[in-house]
Amino acid sequence: MTNNDSYNAEALNKRSMHEVQLNVKDYGAYGDGEKDDTRAIQLAIDSLETGGIIFFPAGHYKISSSINVKPNRHLVGSGKNVTMIEWDVEDVELHSNSTMLRFEQNTSESTSSIRNLSLNQKRKERGLKDDQTYGGIGARNNVIIENVRIHNTVGPGISRAGAFNIKIRNCEIYDTGHHPIYFSTTELGYVRDILIENCYLGTPADIEGRHHGANIFKLRFSNAGDRIENVIFRDNKTGAARRGSAIFISTKDGDQQCELHGFRVERNLFNFNKELSTEMTSAIYLAANSKTTKVTVAGNVMVADNKEAAIRFLSDSNDSALIENNKIEGFGRGITLRKGEAKYRGKIKENRIMVKEYGIVSCHDFDVKDNEIFLDEERSVGIYRCTNANIIGNVIRFGTTTSTIGIELSDGIGNYIMNNSIINAFEGIKRPGSRTLSSCFIKDNTFIQCSNRYSSIVNDTDTMKNNVFESSLKDRHGTTANRPTPHYIGERYFDTTINKPIWWTGIEWVDALGIEV
Repeated sequence: MTNNDSYNAEALNKRSMHEVQLNVKDYGAYGDGEKDDTRAIQLAIDSLETGGIIFFPAGHYKISSSINVKPNRHLVGSGKNVTMIEWDVEDVELHSNSTMLRFEQNTSESTSSIRNLSLNQKRKERGLKDDQTYGGIGARNNVIIENVRIHNTVGPGISRAGAFNIKIRNCEIYDTGHHPIYFSTTELGYVRDILIENCYLGTPADIEGRHHGANIFKLRFSNAGDRIENVIFRDNKTGAARRGSAIFISTKDGDQQCELHGFRVERNLFNFNKELSTEMTSAIYLAANSKTTKVTVAGNVMVADNKEAAIRFLSDSNDSALIENNKIEGFGRGITLRKGEAKYRGKIKENRIMVKEYGIVSCHDFDVKDNEIFLDEERSVGIYRCTNANIIGNVIRFGTTTSTIGIELSDGIGNYIMNNSIINAFEGIKRPGSRTLSSCFIKDNTFIQCSNRYSSIVNDTDTMKNNVFESSLKDRHGTTANRPTPHYIGERYFDTTINKPIWWTGIEWVDALGIEV
């Protein structure tokens, strides 16, 4: 993460985009951490008729109420390690407008910004708030927040009800009273054009007993018909979330008809502290929404030690989703999707998934290609519940054969399963006997050191050919008289009487040439 504390008065004078620069100390600010500088800072901001730069030299600027930042104002410090604005909330009575800096709405032609300083609300454990009127920065539109440290806030670090064109870069936001970053659609009906880039977003405060109570970055649909679009979360690092997710997109009511369009999560590190994270923690949690289009999750590293899914999409429909080249380790599940009324269309490819229970779940109408999945616990499944999916070129490995399954087709309609390698599973491909399997094409798969190839899988509409079965760990053997009662097509038995392996076709035992023996 960069630490560009290079702004100073001389450099600011060279910024042609801003004509006016004021020093808060010229308006009576002390910056000594003792005297109240609220009035001086507000006076400096208000004195600029059409906008400009308000410069904060190194120091601790104590405030006792919210600062309103008018449009086209630019707050710049000498560096986040040397310039700090502090509000000791223990000294005042909290009220409904307790955000430290409130950026007023810009016109379509104006932009506000804050750079190179720190905000510290000196929060104690009392007074934790998830309300957006408490916290560090309230930003409505056309605001740049760059190289800023925000910590110890009563509520979210950065928030707003209804926001657009917000850029948050090179910031550190941690130990907040609730979500480090929180936007909802409440006032405008939408949130759009949000960039969060190259930031560290740390552990929210410990809020026990709340489901998804402390998410790192939360987006919320507030009313039916709301829309969130063009959000980019890129090159960030996160700490642990407690009872929450790193990225959580929710609805106020699960039955609302809302839209998420154009959401990119790229090249981030989600590293969850084992001592602080709970089983509720996901890297990305997308709650039920009616329509989701063009969601991309690519190139991320997700590390945890819990039972939740790293990536969990519960939207009712999903068009053009791409989950690509992610490394997932230590979660209970890797990628969990939801089958909704509308068909999914998307790709899950080239991910490396090392988890406990399930690798990929409910990949309906998805292309699932060239993923590497490793599971090391009993009763685990590599790919589970698929319909109309193309499952091609995946490598699925297990650390134990005890009740493990490579691909389980519990909703196995119209799947195309080809060129997969399944290693050390108890059952390579399985369909539970109570389910209907139809129109599946299963070809050119390799089963290495698997106890069984298939279980209850073939019917009249299935096509299966050219599959390879190698090196069974648990081949049963014995005489011709003691051949077992077979339970599945392809079951193998080494007949010591004729001294060669044989296979069950569903009707008879045959040798490697297909001749009945």
